[in-house]
Amino acid sequence: MMRQIWIQIRNGWKSNLWLMGGLFLIAATLWYAVDFVYATAVNQKKSLGFEWENVYYLQLGCLTPESPSFVTDNDHTIRGSADFETILERVGNHPAVEYVGVSDFCIPYIGGSRGGTVICDSVAVASHHRLVTPGYFDVFGIRGASGESSRELSGKLQWGKVILTSRLAEELFGGQTAVGKLVENQYQPSCKEVAAVCENQKFNEYGGYRNYVYIPLRYDGLSAWEVAEHAIFIRTKPRDDETDFIQHFRREMATQLKVGNLYLQNMRSLADMRKDGLSDHRSNLYTQLSILVFVLLNIFIALLGTFWIRVQQRRAEIGVRITFGSTRHRICRMLIGEGIFLLTLGYLPALIVGLNLGVAEVVSCFPVPFGPVRFAGVSLITYAILVLITVSAILFPARQAMRLQPAEVLHEE
Repeated sequence: MMRQIWIQIRNGWKSNLWLMGGLFLIAATLWYAVDFVYATAVNQKKSLGFEWENVYYLQLGCLTPESPSFVTDNDHTIRGSADFETILERVGNHPAVEYVGVSDFCIPYIGGSRGGTVICDSVAVASHHRLVTPGYFDVFGIRGASGESSRELSGKLQWGKVILTSRLAEELFGGQTAVGKLVENQYQPSCKEVAAVCENQKFNEYGGYRNYVYIPLRYDGLSAWEVAEHAIFIRTKPRDDETDFIQHFRREMATQLKVGNLYLQNMRSLADMRKDGLSDHRSNLYTQLSILVFVLLNIFIALLGTFWIRVQQRRAEIGVRITFGSTRHRICRMLIGEGIFLLTLGYLPALIVGLNLGVAEVVSCFPVPFGPVRFAGVSLITYAILVLITVSAILFPARQAMRLQPAEVLHEE
């Protein structure tokens, strides 16, 4: 049958050439759209590097001198770090709280990381610096690159030492062991020892892995206004109703967390913050998927109309084939085979276009780099979609052709 299909395509090469040109444009456009969805899907499957379930953010407020409850004692204003320590201790003693951590407003999905450079000898790498307490690793379940637990990792974050993510350690030291090496950064000008290397981490599901440097946070000696800017995170035992927990926690702890001029101003679950932080990304993804569905619908309609006309123009040929003993199912397979063959011929140059788009980085290469695996995956998915659409578009007119009566067709001719 393949020989017959090739002869048939060669005999009608003029009309088939136009059809292959249209299939080439359709394939190239669809390849670009599928590449975007493929890269997004692959990136979303990568580990975040941290856990957000059962995590809550506590935001402190600081009374102003205009407040009737303002404490004028310098111990509560100039040196508010002691009050901050008292609040952390009381939060940690709550029966539902497992871990407590503090950061210099480094909040996943929201922001707060400080940009900077990490230097080792002559190698300088751009990174994000996160000032945190050891409990931060326990709260977010951040594990070491060598399999250390979050508890083990938190014990290694000490003053004078830093923890790097795997990607940053690789860029700084290549294949060498990073632990024990000395690095510099703009927040700690003197050399600091790398205490450990943790797993790669994202800012959110739609972003790529970032270069993070974890630096010990010290807040002793800070004023009440300064420590109130720090973010407190807690991890709780699994609960059924987060909203109910927040209400109960604030009601139970409102008085206990009023220390000096500091008080609990707001509390939110990280799940809620994640929902808000991903809303724009999801809207963009849904828009892209809607466009892709619209393109696929138009491709189907265009191919359906094209192959419908081709079948109508070949009524006489189909009638003759049936007259000389060709079965109706064989004719249907022949029409579908011709369509797939023409699609393949039009798809090959589209692959060349797609390859050049990837090599030239016209397609988005972050956070999923363009390479052989991505090219092969996108190409196979695109071809499968085109084959499915082509077969669907041919099947209906082909089934109509199977019902033709040879005598009627020949009489019309």
